Amino acid sequence: MDFDADEVARLALKPGDLLVCEGGEIGRAALWNGNVENCLYQNHLHRLRAMSADVVPAFVMYWLQAAFLHLALYGGVGNRTTIPNLSGARLKQLAIPLPPVSEQAGITTVLSMLQQAAIVEERIVAALKELKAAAMAKLFREGLRGEPLKDTEIGEIPRRWGVRHLADVARVSTGTTPATDRADYYNGTIPFVKTAEINDNILAATKSAVSEEAVRQYGLKIYPPGSVLLAMYGQGKTRARSSYLAIAATTSQNTAVIQPGTALDGQFLWHYLLSQYDVLRSLGNLGHLSHLNLGYVKRLRLPVPPVQEQIEVRDALTILHARYELHCRHLTLAASVFTSMLQLLMTGRVRVRPNLESIRNAC
Repeated sequence: MDFDADEVARLALKPGDLLVCEGGEIGRAALWNGNVENCLYQNHLHRLRAMSADVVPAFVMYWLQAAFLHLALYGGVGNRTTIPNLSGARLKQLAIPLPPVSEQAGITTVLSMLQQAAIVEERIVAALKELKAAAMAKLFREGLRGEPLKDTEIGEIPRRWGVRHLADVARVSTGTTPATDRADYYNGTIPFVKTAEINDNILAATKSAVSEEAVRQYGLKIYPPGSVLLAMYGQGKTRARSSYLAIAATTSQNTAVIQPGTALDGQFLWHYLLSQYDVLRSLGNLGHLSHLNLGYVKRLRLPVPPVQEQIEVRDALTILHARYELHCRHLTLAASVFTSMLQLLMTGRVRVRPNLESIRNAC
């Protein structure tokens, strides 16, 4: 698209400009750093430019983030149309606090450091996720021993490995859900796994527990540690996710419970199911169905190495998965600390002291 000189001048960005979303996540803002020359902004964004040296643009960016997304201070400022949007006129009318410039700068420095820590963790998590996926693809195809490969119905695998249906090497069943309108069924001590908790994780605790009365009335089976859970239903990404059960627990009818036999290591199986998430999702989308069933699960073909090789593959993947989960926790913590500090600083409950060295230089 060609722009005349006046249009280019009007839409040109300068370092320190703020861009604010007009629609979608109203109020979401970003600071333009000027890394790209001759850049213009599009018509669904508002540009804010500081009019005096008393305003630190990054402080305004963080204030908008806090006010719109966390503190709900600007509720109702968006135009109430079919697609909610924030007009330039209403944006201009918003009042913002302006501490002294030194305090604005101090707040910005603190929040920028916390935000950068979260960004670093986010990059580590993304890299580990890719590494784990690549490792699973390689190990389930080649193993760890450099053995010649053979063609099978599930692709190339080491020559000494077999291919079996899951039902040939494991017991597959489903749980049962006690009546949800009976509060007494859910005030017990027996862990009860809901499909939302099956999240490609090792399950060592549950949010819900059922009573012994529920177990008796419904004949609930308490599955032993080492079982593998596979979500057969669920909204969004839940269906086809799996968990390795580290405790004895019961579960709902929406979950396939796989109890490996002597020829199959439970964590090897769990890692294999993680690698087959997309395949399992596609099985649940056949015809008009949007869920898995026990037939699909039992017929799933998987590579079955000798048990000792399963353990070797399992241990390698377990190390990667543990590192991935560790940084996922770090990311959650970093994001939580940033959000908490954003709210505390922008409401004045925590103040940033002026830089002492700056005070000495001024004296």
